Amino acid sequence: MKRGDGSSVARDAWVLMRSGASFHQLSGVLKGTEQPLAITYVGAEAHREQCSVFFKDRWEPRLGAALKPDVLVVAEPLPLPRAGVLRYSPFLDAVLDVEPSVEAQIRAVRSKAHRRRLRKVSRGREWDWSVSDRPEALEGFFRTLHRPYVEARFGEKQVIASLEALQQRLARGGRVLTVTHRGEPVCGAALFDTPEGLDYDRNGFRLDSLKSPVLLSERTAALELAIFQLARERSARTVFLGFCRALIDDGLFTHKRRLGCRFVPARGSGRSQLWVRPELRPRFFAAVPLVMGPCGEFEVHVGLSRDSAPLTRIQWRARLKNFAIPAVHRAVVWTDVPATDPLRVTFEASLRAALGTRSVEIREA
Repeated sequence: MKRGDGSSVARDAWVLMRSGASFHQLSGVLKGTEQPLAITYVGAEAHREQCSVFFKDRWEPRLGAALKPDVLVVAEPLPLPRAGVLRYSPFLDAVLDVEPSVEAQIRAVRSKAHRRRLRKVSRGREWDWSVSDRPEALEGFFRTLHRPYVEARFGEKQVIASLEALQQRLARGGRVLTVTHRGEPVCGAALFDTPEGLDYDRNGFRLDSLKSPVLLSERTAALELAIFQLARERSARTVFLGFCRALIDDGLFTHKRRLGCRFVPARGSGRSQLWVRPELRPRFFAAVPLVMGPCGEFEVHVGLSRDSAPLTRIQWRARLKNFAIPAVHRAVVWTDVPATDPLRVTFEASLRAALGTRSVEIREA
C-alpha cells in the first residue's frame, strides 16, 4: 500500500487506539476557506480542544473522519509512524521580561502604534491606578469588571474561574490592580506572585469599552502601562501573560508579540505530532500558520496555495511580519505554486524581507 493512502492512515490510528489512547473524529471546514476538513485526534480527551483552531466555525464528531482523515494529531509520547510528521506544542506561554525602566519597557514594544498609545497614556494626568491585596477588592473586580466583560465579549459559555478559587490564590500572594480615568474605574487585573515576578492572570474592562475599538485599545494601554509600573516597583524580573495558541496569526498571539513577549511551550501542555495529507499542506498551512519545533529552535510553517489571494509586497509584509519573533530561526513554506509564478515570487520576496537574516525553506507539495 502506498505511503499516504487514507486507509493506511486510518489503520495507524486504530493501532494507536488499541494501545489505550482516546480516539476522536472531527469534521468541519478549514479555517478561512470552504475546504472540508476531517481530523483524527488521538490523545487525552481534555486536550482535544487544540484541534478546534483548525476549523472555520463549529466542528462535529463524525466516524467517517477516521476512515480517510486529512489531518492526524497524536499526543506524545504515543508513536505516529508516518512520513512527514511535525512535532509542536499546541499552546505557548507568553513571558514579558521586565526592562530597567518603564520607558525602556515601552521601547521594547514591537508595535509603533501601541508605543504611541502607551506614551499618550503616560502623559495623561486623567489616568491613575491603585493596587490592593484585600479580598473585597478582588470580589469587586470580579463582579464589576471581569465577569461582565468576559461574558459580553466571549459569551456565557466562556469558562470563568470561580471567585473562591481566585480568593485562594490571592491569599497565597497576589493583588488587584484598578485603573481609573478621571476618577472612575474603567479596567483592572488580578495579578499573582511567582518566583520570577508577576502572573497577569486575568483582566476586566467596563462594558462601554466594547462599544469602541479605539476606547478598548486606549484602556488596554493604560492597564498595561500600570502593570509595567507595578512590575518595576516590585522588582519583578518577568510578567507571565498566560498562554496562547501556537497559531502565529491568532489575535492573542499577535498582541502579545507586539507587547514584546517571548514565547515558550506552555506549562502543563504536552507536545503533539501533526500529519497533514501532502496535497492539502499548502492550503492548510496558508490557513493556519503554526509555530513548530522545540523552544529555541522554533520554525514557522506557512502555506502558499494556487488559490491564495494575490497581494502586493506591502500587503504581504504586513501579514508576515508576525513571523519575525526572536525565538523563530527559520520559516518553512509549503506550496503548490510554480517557482516562476508572480504570486510565489512576490510572496517569497516579502517573506524574506519580513524575516531578515532567518532562513527560508521551500517545500513543494
